[in-house]
This record gives sequence, C-alpha cells and structure tokens, in this order.
Amino acid sequence: MLQRRRLIDAPRLRAGLDTLEPAARWLARPAGYLYGLGRSVHRAARIWRPGGRKALPVPVICVGNLTVGGTGKTPFVRLMAETLSAMGRRPAIVSRGYGARVHLNGPVVVSDGTRVYSTPSEAGDEPRLLAEQCSGVPVIIHPDRAAAGRLAIQQFDPDVILLDDGFQHDRLARDLDLVLWDLRDDPDRTPLLPAGRLRERPGALRRADAIILTHAEYLAPEEREGRRQQTVAALKRHAPAVPIFEAETVVAGFRRLSGRVGPHAEPPAEGDGPWPWTGRPVILVSALARPQGLESLARQTGGRVVRHFAYFDHHEYGPADVDAWRRLRDEEQQAGREAPLILTTAKDGVKLQHLPMFGLPVIVVEIEMRVLDAPRWNAFLHARLNPH
Repeated sequence: MLQRRRLIDAPRLRAGLDTLEPAARWLARPAGYLYGLGRSVHRAARIWRPGGRKALPVPVICVGNLTVGGTGKTPFVRLMAETLSAMGRRPAIVSRGYGARVHLNGPVVVSDGTRVYSTPSEAGDEPRLLAEQCSGVPVIIHPDRAAAGRLAIQQFDPDVILLDDGFQHDRLARDLDLVLWDLRDDPDRTPLLPAGRLRERPGALRRADAIILTHAEYLAPEEREGRRQQTVAALKRHAPAVPIFEAETVVAGFRRLSGRVGPHAEPPAEGDGPWPWTGRPVILVSALARPQGLESLARQTGGRVVRHFAYFDHHEYGPADVDAWRRLRDEEQQAGREAPLILTTAKDGVKLQHLPMFGLPVIVVEIEMRVLDAPRWNAFLHARLNPH
C-alpha cells in the first residue's frame, strides 16, 4: 500500500502528478499549452539575447531530464563522476541545489572532494548525497550554474564540469547533453506541466547528444520488451539522429542507519541476496518524485511490503514521522505478526541520519546504475570527449 502524505507546496505537488485523476489532467491541458509556449519563449530569449549563454573554459557535460523527476538522474550523475574519474579526468559537480537555504549570496561548496561541509537542509538532499557518494569530486551549488562552475574552476581546477539537472538551464553552454527517459513514460502520451510530467515538448530531445532509457526494471517482466520497442520508436520520431542507450538500476548494498537488522547483516558477496529484508515484512519510507521504484526494488529482493510512507519529494523529516513508523511497527507486533524492518533510500538516508531513531531498525538501500552495452557507451563517451 502506497500512501502519499503532506502536500506542502506547488513544487512538491508536481512530484505527485502520477496521482492526478484523469479529469484533473484533462482540465489542466490548456495550461500545459501555455506552459509549453512560455518555455519556448524563455529559451529563445536566453539564447538569442546578447551575452545570453555563458561558456566555461572546460567541457560541460549535462545530465538532465525532459520530465519533472524520478528518472534516476542522481545515481546517473554519480555513475558519470565515477566514469570520468576512471578515464583520468578531474570532474566537479555543479547543481542548482533545490531546497538549499544558504546559496542566495553566491555559490556554495558542498564538498571539496574530501570533506562534506553542508547539511542536507543547507545543500539540498541530492547535492548532499552526491557529496557523500562521489569521493574526490567537488560539489558546488547555486541557481546560476555558470557562477557555480567558475567557482569550481577557480578553487579545484577540474578539467570537466558535470552539470546536474541542467537540460533546461539555457544560460550555460554545454558540450554534451545526456537526457534520461523513464520507460514508464510514453513519449506520445505524456502531457506538459501541469497536466503531466513534461517540462518541454518531446521535440526538445533533438538538442540532446544521447538519450538514456531508465527503469525498465520497475516494469513487469512481460511488459519490458514491448515498452522498450514502443518507446525507442517514439523517441526516434522526435529525435531521429540522437543515439539511444539504456541503463539499469540495481541494489548494490545497504547500510544500517539504526537498530538491529537481524540475519544477513553483512552485504552478500555476490550482490544478489539474501538481504536482511529478504523474506521479511518491511515498512518503506521515501520522499521521491516517483516512489514506486523503491517498492519495486523491495519486492524484487524479497521484501514483503506492509506499507509505504511516500512523502512528497524533498520532504524534511521530523520526529512526528518517526513516531508514525514506530506506531505501525508496534501495531504489527501487537497483532502477533513479525515486526517489520524499515527500508529507505540513500537520498532519504542523508536526511534521516541525524534524527533520533531510538533503536528502530532502519536500513538504507544503496543502489547504482549501470549502462547496458558498456563497450558502445564507452566508445561514445571517448569519441565525444576526445574529438581529436
């Protein structure tokens, strides 16, 4: 059972578009046409006005979306940081820092690659997560990504900037635009905001240098191949010259945030289980744009989902939330059932790790992304990053 809690503000409402009733979607479509027109005018104004696009003295690689979120962008940015480092590059990550509280007076260094300086509330949950996961890679935030990039170059001397969620950030010139597309979305049937999830019309994909399909693993096995073929055909109609790749999301490990987790308390050697939650009841906790992914991974790895506390994206957790999870766990025990473990994501874990849990068994599920057909992907990257 997935239950949404705490509708807080309009940006977070957009994360819950999957829950809109069909009638509400239909009524919102006229606003979507106006939104699309406004987006086109805004982009044209940014590009064509004098000095409209800023260029940095090092290559800029953008990882972006055409939709409002939930495509796997953050783990893909981590993958790109690791890939670039393995190629001998010195990347720095630049992000807007959605929800951050401290960047209004200028760019903020979340991490210098060695030490993390900002809390999740100061940096935003996703930049903080990238700062924790991307060892050796500086992370800088500011709405003006060009300013953040200049600070990164001045302080850390990177030879490539990795731009997080910047496909619609028209003020900064890029050398490589990578756009993720979630296979759960139909390119021909997904409306523009506010009726649907699209930030731009699908034709905007012609600006991309590559499209990466994601989240086939969240579909039923019998659906995957048909959906893949249908989506590729639709994307090719909108962007016929853009190469298409595919990435998968896998459970790569876990860490205990609080309490005792019982058997299988160490990660399995082969990476495919059994996990501490395999065969056991679990309570899921997440604040994601599309929380169904955590539910799919929990079930695929053997968890028996009791309930999913699905908060709106970027939700800030507090003691009242922890009390709700504890009450449900106590109710299960009082009914004579096994007490559930609590599973959450790494993105949520950075916000939960400072909250008192008082022994609640909370496990952070660690995921990673892998690009399928790695030789073709690596050849593409090498060709684009080393044109001569």
